[in-house]
Amino acid sequence: MQSLLVLGLVSAGCASTIQGAAEMPNPALYPDPDEDGRIVSDGIAIRTKDVEMVGFEPSAAPRMSGGLAVRRDPVFFQTAYFEMRSPARIDFLVQLVHRNVEDADPTRQEIWLEDDQGRRFRPSAIDTDASRTQHVNMNLGRTGVTVMQVKGAGWRYNMQIDQASDRSAEMLQRRALVSFRGGPMLTERTRSLSLVLQAAHRTVRFTWRFSREPAGPAHAL
Repeated sequence: MQSLLVLGLVSAGCASTIQGAAEMPNPALYPDPDEDGRIVSDGIAIRTKDVEMVGFEPSAAPRMSGGLAVRRDPVFFQTAYFEMRSPARIDFLVQLVHRNVEDADPTRQEIWLEDDQGRRFRPSAIDTDASRTQHVNMNLGRTGVTVMQVKGAGWRYNMQIDQASDRSAEMLQRRALVSFRGGPMLTERTRSLSLVLQAAHRTVRFTWRFSREPAGPAHAL
């Protein structure tokens, strides 16, 4: 089994599509349930950056370098995995991060599950937790570029260009349990499943590709 990490650029103003994928044995052919009878998939983490955020931290180099800061832009992850109890009962645990509430909240998005044959399934229920602020003190200046500085163990966002402006934003993170019932949605012939979340400014696509071969032995690192 292997997971693929994909880097995407996130913009608050234009529509975009970001996607990530994982490859694993077909659970219908090689079920490996846990003690509760669930088959848990590989996880997918899509590594994203916001095009309006630029990060810096103090340089550890000697002062002869001119005291330049080290570029380190903030990274945010969109993640998903699924649990299957039967081909007709699949639950996805999804975590989204974005500056816009609509793009971070699955309940405000169009969601569907799509297989390699083009069949689409709509969720029977979406349960979410409350949005929480992942990063604070982020001010957006007139230039549309946010300068970020690192202090201590956490991120701190500062914008010095427009100190009189009250424009500010927060990076929001929200998790959701997206449930699908009916089907069967995953069979021995299924080659891939894609969970698609479509919002106003972006579309996020998580794809699991299934092989007909069992998982190979684990290799020591």
